[in-house]
Amino acid sequence: MRWLGYISENIENVPNLTKTAKQANVSNATLKRLFKTYLGSSFSAQVNLLRLEKSRHLLATTRLSIDCVSSLSGFKSACYFNKVFKAHMSVTPTAYRSKNLWRK
Repeated sequence: MRWLGYISENIENVPNLTKTAKQANVSNATLKRLFKTYLGSSFSAQVNLLRLEKSRHLLATTRLSIDCVSSLSGFKSACYFNKVFKAHMSVTPTAYRSKNLWRK
């Protein structure tokens, strides 16, 4: 599953399905099928989960701005980041940080 490693390593550059399939030396359809079979989710859903994982780490370990965290996590806008984060975590990024900041 080196394609998953490729996505994780390039999360800031917003990897797309075509680039990832090319890197894994498979077709787009095959990569979609691999995601459904092995991970039980779509390519975009998995990318968002990896972005959220990185953003949670950054929020908990740094004092970077929310805009910076969203950008470093691969989100194109802080507004979209806030929306996705709240939908998955049930709190805003700011609220998450206030409860989980490791370095106070």
